[in-house]
Amino acid sequence: MRSNYDRINMTIVEQILNYASTQKQPFRRRDLMQFLGTNNVSEASAHVLLKRLVEQGKLVKAGYGLYTLQMLI
Repeated sequence: MRSNYDRINMTIVEQILNYASTQKQPFRRRDLMQFLGTNNVSEASAHVLLKRLVEQGKLVKAGYGLYTLQMLI
């Protein structure tokens, strides 16, 4: 896991993708929010970013509030 210093220098989207890449199974939005907590990211902002990442094909929505990294084959 990256240090807080490294996380500050990453964009929120990069942090979301980094978090997704460390998860072995679909992750919950609330767990992501705890991970992002030190950056003062609102629930609404996180929701918009997650929705955009799904639309871009970088994340897959696995259920209500559940996401996983899109695996490239």
